[in-house]
Amino acid sequence: MTISLVVAAANNNAIGMGGKMPWHLPADMRHFKNITWGMPIVMGRKTFESIGRTLPGRKNIVITRQTGWEAEGVVVVK
Repeated sequence: MTISLVVAAANNNAIGMGGKMPWHLPADMRHFKNITWGMPIVMGRKTFESIGRTLPGRKNIVITRQTGWEAEGVVVVK
């Protein structure tokens, strides 16, 4: 089994700012979609909430410490 990790980070190693990505690069988003399509993706609860929906074409797995947290269309891992 192969496991791949996809991370986008700014020059200062920031991966988010105020619940959003610190940049908007359509080519990066297309690349992310192309390499994750049809694959399970794992993300934290805050990332999922910042996206605001499940990502289609992928099994969405959300990691959280929040007791009782649920969202439609995701597998929750605590």
